[in-house]
Amino acid sequence: CFIIYFFFFSSRRRHTRYISVTGVQTCALPISASCNVPTRLDNVFFDSNSFSSSGQTVTMNIDGEVKNMNWAGVKYNPTFTGGQNITVLGSLHYDTAMTFSHSGDYSFESIATGNTIDLAGFTIHAATFGQNNVSTGVWTMQSELKVTRDINFYEGSFYSGGYDVY
Repeated sequence: CFIIYFFFFSSRRRHTRYISVTGVQTCALPISASCNVPTRLDNVFFDSNSFSSSGQTVTMNIDGEVKNMNWAGVKYNPTFTGGQNITVLGSLHYDTAMTFSHSGDYSFESIATGNTIDLAGFTIHAATFGQNNVSTGVWTMQSELKVTRDINFYEGSFYSGGYDVY
């Protein structure tokens, strides 16, 4: 099991690639520099080198933010779980080679064009676009947008890319 504790604020952009996921990463508050917790400035990637066997889990256990999050190319069917909310300030891509049981709400905030969302057939709890009235971003779906509760649009532009939205 691998636990990511999401927390806010950073002064520099990082590209965080999780490789050789083993054990549990736990971070006490306040977050230490060695904890490697993603922030709104971080691009978080899980790829073919991130998991070494089946049964490994990434758990989101506090509300958090990421710049972009991408699970493309993962191996060994890792699980993404947790019930906390996530704010994505760019693009989000899941992969059909993973298990998805995350039940938190998703907020998409951006001032950039070219943001994409690929849920890989998974259903999310809720999606909100431009909630803080500062988003002029553009999002294009690369798969269906399926939610169990609400889809809210406040600001920005949303293109379904020809995929169903429900």
